[in-house]
Amino acid sequence: MTSSIDCQNFLRSIQLLNLFTKIGVKNLILCPGSRSAPLAIAAGELNKLGILNVFNSIDERSAGFHALGISTASGDVSLVVTTSGTAVGNLLPAAIEADKSCKSIVFITADRPLRLKNCGSNQTVNQEEFLKSACRSNLSTNLEGIHENNDDDILKILEIIKKQILQSPGPIHLNLPFEKPLDISLKNKKKILEVFERFLFKQKLSILKR
Repeated sequence: MTSSIDCQNFLRSIQLLNLFTKIGVKNLILCPGSRSAPLAIAAGELNKLGILNVFNSIDERSAGFHALGISTASGDVSLVVTTSGTAVGNLLPAAIEADKSCKSIVFITADRPLRLKNCGSNQTVNQEEFLKSACRSNLSTNLEGIHENNDDDILKILEIIKKQILQSPGPIHLNLPFEKPLDISLKNKKKILEVFERFLFKQKLSILKR
């Protein structure tokens, strides 16, 4: 069923990343991790379609500076995707550099849902605060999990990000809580890709129509 959590995690991830390509994103730096699995799978599918370049980095600090280099050289917005916990803290040096040089990078970090916060759950910290001092905007999807968001929620987030980039180029932090299961079966992935290609692949942002 496409309404299951694993399906919605993947659907919202590929919808989100695809909308980033609509505002000029061509490159994504992907760091390894479990909580960010839906984003990694989605990035891989967009890479197969030839609309998003994906680079792998085993170190979050290096990934941040890789993205900074791409944005500096190309003038385009670049993305960094990391897992939850202390991984997010390693993005701060690049975020500071991007802030001071007005280079647009969106740091997309996977997180635990709210119910796992402040209860000793592994790799659960106040990561939504880690980049706050350096970022132009700090945004999040539904705190209970991205699967609770609808099409309009995802569109609104991208419209906010696009406006921020136009008004004041610089780093942005987008924190995405994911509820388990994080992986998706091949059968369910095929179903979601059919939905995506039929209804969401050509989805446009209203800000681009103005």
